[in-house]
Amino acid sequence: MRSLIQSHIQSKLNSSLSRFDLIFLNFFLKYFIPFNGAHGFKISEMKKGHAKIKLPFKRANFNHLKGLHAAALVTLGEYCAGMNLLSVLGLKDYRFILQELSAKYHYQGRMAVWGQCEMDFPAQNKLIDEVKKEGKTLVTLRTEIYDTQSQHIATITTTWQAKDWRKVKTK
Repeated sequence: MRSLIQSHIQSKLNSSLSRFDLIFLNFFLKYFIPFNGAHGFKISEMKKGHAKIKLPFKRANFNHLKGLHAAALVTLGEYCAGMNLLSVLGLKDYRFILQELSAKYHYQGRMAVWGQCEMDFPAQNKLIDEVKKEGKTLVTLRTEIYDTQSQHIATITTTWQAKDWRKVKTK
C-alpha cells in the first residue's frame, strides 16, 4: 500500500499536486506518521523541490502561554523539509533520516502558521548527483515559518542524510 501511494504521488510531483492529491496525501500521512496526527498539519502545496504546510492554532499545539509550542513549530519545520526531500528523491530508491536540527524563533505564534521549504533546481540536481555517485550524502534545508499575518515566526534548519536503500545496513 505504501509503495502504491508513494509511486502515485511521485509521478505527479513534476507539477503541483491537485487538491484531490493533497487530500489523499494528508489523509494517508496521518496513518504513516502517527506522531504528526495530533498537530493537524495540512500540506497545502507540494511539487518537486517545494513544500508548504499549515499548522492550525489549536489547543494541542499550545504552550503554557497559549501560544504555539516551540516543539510544534520545530516539528512543522522538520515535516516541511522531509516532504521537500520526498518530492525530490522519493522513498523507493533512497531513505533519509534527520541528522541535525536547529531552530531560531523570531516572534511568538498566536495564530495559525505555515512553513515553507524550497530547494532550487541546481540544488536538486546536485543532491541527486551526489547520492547517485556516493550512495549517500548530507543535505541541509531551511524552513521559514510565518503566521497568517505574515509575521516571521521561526526559521528551522535541518540536516538530513540521504542514502541509497541498497547501502542501508539496518532493517
